[in-house]
Amino acid sequence: FASRNRPIVIRAQVTIPMNPRDQGNRGSCVAFSLAGIKGNLSNHLLSPEYAYLATVHRSPTWTPNAGLDVRIAIAATATGLPEDHHYPYQQNEPGHPLPPLPSGFTLHGPNLTLLAADLDKIKQWLDLGRPVGVLVSTTQSFMCPIEGVVTFETNVFPGRHAVVIVGYGHDDSGTAHYLICNSWGVSWGVNGHAWVPHTYLTTHASCIYGADR
Repeated sequence: FASRNRPIVIRAQVTIPMNPRDQGNRGSCVAFSLAGIKGNLSNHLLSPEYAYLATVHRSPTWTPNAGLDVRIAIAATATGLPEDHHYPYQQNEPGHPLPPLPSGFTLHGPNLTLLAADLDKIKQWLDLGRPVGVLVSTTQSFMCPIEGVVTFETNVFPGRHAVVIVGYGHDDSGTAHYLICNSWGVSWGVNGHAWVPHTYLTTHASCIYGADR
């Protein structure tokens, strides 16, 4: 872990409420991020299970626990997601042959789009109450935030992980930090949330997405 002598205090400028959820042992972080964004903007608790299954139906190379392609997931969920109680999350991956995508539910949430990796633009979206999804590389400090703060490190683990940016602020030195809501349950960070510094996103973010309206 990166060491520090005293806790980093972040003064939040904007925060968007979002309840953390738990993806368990499945590679479903992209589905949770899409459900979180769409649910926040439509004021519904939406189904990551539906988002996941809709995406794998369009993913000819999908294998269990291999994760999802963000671009395919955005297209697969363009018409929205049903409420979670209609199609609740499962602890196990779907098997082959894949179950059919259920129908007959009212779908909620705006279409999402890929965004430029422009943190000033992201702040503008957060100012408007629009959470933003981001695909990042993870580090040792990301795995176990210290008092709700992830420190910047250069060494990363293989693969990418999707989270939702729900706020921003600054520490005492004026360094910008971004508040993320993770899908690893409430035990991660502080109630499933943590602050990451500006350099973490500029270095480790590979894809950013949100609702352009």
